[in-house]
Amino acid sequence: MIARPPLVQHATAPVLETARLRLRMPRYDDFAHRLTFLAADRAKWEGGPFTTEQAWRIFASEVGQWPLMGFGPFSIDDLVTGEYLGEVGIYQPEGYPEPELGWFVTEPAEGKGIAAEGAQAVMAWAAATFGWDHIDNYIDPGNDRSIALGLRLGGRKVDAPGADPTDVVIRHDLTRLPSSPEFSYENSRPPVALAGTPVLQTERLILRAPRPGDFEPCAAFLTSDRGRYVGGPLSRPLAWRAMGHLTGHWVHRGFGMFIFATREAPDTPLGMAGPWFPEGWPEHEIGWSVWAPEAEGRGYAFEAARAARDWAVRALGWTDIVSYIAPDNARSIALAERLGARLDPGAPTFDYDKPIHVYRHPRPEVRQ
Repeated sequence: MIARPPLVQHATAPVLETARLRLRMPRYDDFAHRLTFLAADRAKWEGGPFTTEQAWRIFASEVGQWPLMGFGPFSIDDLVTGEYLGEVGIYQPEGYPEPELGWFVTEPAEGKGIAAEGAQAVMAWAAATFGWDHIDNYIDPGNDRSIALGLRLGGRKVDAPGADPTDVVIRHDLTRLPSSPEFSYENSRPPVALAGTPVLQTERLILRAPRPGDFEPCAAFLTSDRGRYVGGPLSRPLAWRAMGHLTGHWVHRGFGMFIFATREAPDTPLGMAGPWFPEGWPEHEIGWSVWAPEAEGRGYAFEAARAARDWAVRALGWTDIVSYIAPDNARSIALAERLGARLDPGAPTFDYDKPIHVYRHPRPEVRQ
């Protein structure tokens, strides 16, 4: 096993440059390229093809690793033209035994050594930054091209656990990296949390962006029956992806769910509330969930949702706001109605496997 890096998170990735490539933090406009890959048969080795909504959750949760873990995906651009060529990075969602080196390239970039050049730069950066002595690839046994690339990069097959019991595990010795193109990197000063995110305060609560320490309370909620109205109960790996999505939404959209806690115990999260607009959502939403059972029935979700809604109006300019609620979620329906929202039977919904009701909030001028 190798140790995770010290608890210093990057809100933005460093920029790596090789002879032909620039590796940088993924941006929202990269999603169209990532979707092209994830929605196609080429994604079969990653469990695809995926729907747009599934692809967005993957895209957002992977970039959410940067502020949560200090490493994550790099988008690959042509150094001269700026053309998007693919992605390479270090991934460790819940359930992965160690950090993994992974990659994909666009179809026009295949067969040009792009993935190899990017992977060499990332391995050298990981060795220099974290002091790791090795990093692994977890590859489906049918993915001959990626297995060949892992071996060509100097890796060797080892008998070690992967992300899946059938994975081929290829280990790279970072203390003896093969000769690779010269690369340089510009590493902006790493903040200790998502940079520039607002902090809201109410009479009893503080609302802030997600932090690494929020995962366990979030997972306890999502893996229990109490998480059934937000897609649960989930496995821990899927709960981790959901936590990454919460964080990645802030990175890509510039806003997202606030984690709320009491002002007396700001590091003990009680739930989340905030503006939400993932890919595939037809309208801007204010959502909420109470994670801690002992926080139920105390008005915390109402207080947090009202503060988050007011912030969305003030800071984001939102005027038309909805909440998507399961028809049998009586507590959330009551909260929405207390906020002044009313059922809108004709409103559009997103693709979901369960019925969803849309509650429309009064426009800001009506609430005044």
